[in-house]
Order: sequence, then C-alpha cells, then structure tokens
Amino acid sequence: FDGSTETFERLRRAGTVEIILVVDDKILIQKQEQPARPDPYLCLVGGRIDPGEEPLAAAKRETLEESGYKADTWVLIDSIQMTSKIDWTMHLYIARDSKKIQEQKLDAGEKIEDQLVSFDKFIDIIESNELRHIHEEIRILCIRAKHHKPSYDELKKRIFGG
Repeated sequence: FDGSTETFERLRRAGTVEIILVVDDKILIQKQEQPARPDPYLCLVGGRIDPGEEPLAAAKRETLEESGYKADTWVLIDSIQMTSKIDWTMHLYIARDSKKIQEQKLDAGEKIEDQLVSFDKFIDIIESNELRHIHEEIRILCIRAKHHKPSYDELKKRIFGG
C-alpha cells in the first residue's frame, strides 16, 4: 500500500446464512437455547456454511434441519462482510412457498422452538430488539415500515412476493 510492511491480524470464521422463512402469510421465527448462552433468544432460521458448501445449499440445509420446512422459492437479499476484523460473510435469504416435510433434526446442544408470526408481529419483534440476531438492513427496513405506510407496503411485498 505505502511500501512499508506490517502484520495485521484478522480472525476467520465460517460464513453464515440467515433466512426469512415465509409460511403461507406468516414468518417463522425461532426461540433458541444453546449451552454457551445463558438465556433463550429469538432469531431467524440460520447457521454456518460447511466447508465447500455454497451459501444457498447451506440455507436450504439449515432450514430443513432447524425447522423441517422446505421452500421452493429462494431470493438472496444481501451478502455482507460482518466486520472488518473478522473474515465472516453473512448471506440473507427470503424463502417462500414453504411446506413442512419433516421434523427438526437439531445439532447436539440445540433446543429450538418455532413460532409463526404475522408480518406486523415480525416488525414489532424487530423494532423492540427482541429478535437480536437480524441483518441490519432488515432491521432498518422494519423500523421504517412501522412508521411509514409506503415502506410497510414495499417491505411486505418484498418478503411475501407478488
């Protein structure tokens, strides 16, 4: 860059996926408990990308494992580098036309309860910060939608299609 040399450290972690799973006219959120966390928390379906796995394949796998749902329509919303100090990309998808085809197949130590919520409830949960693990773009869009009817209509169309 400027002719000098220096060692810069950067952590590397597996990429992750986060999925807004649409089931009919509802959105699936999850209440998770994990051994490394002291309290249950709300989140979207998601998880790590396995070595050599493509992000969409990981999203489909995580959706099936964590919720038992399979979606026919997938839309990539964004892929972002989460922080400059960690090599970590998170991919956000919307999954539509979803059907429950099996029971959950959770990893050891996971306890996950699914909840189907209305679009309005989804926005309320995000605005109240109850759902903490959410892509920042979606958080901003939901807060804007809560207070601006055209933004509400646009986000609803983006999530549910049509």
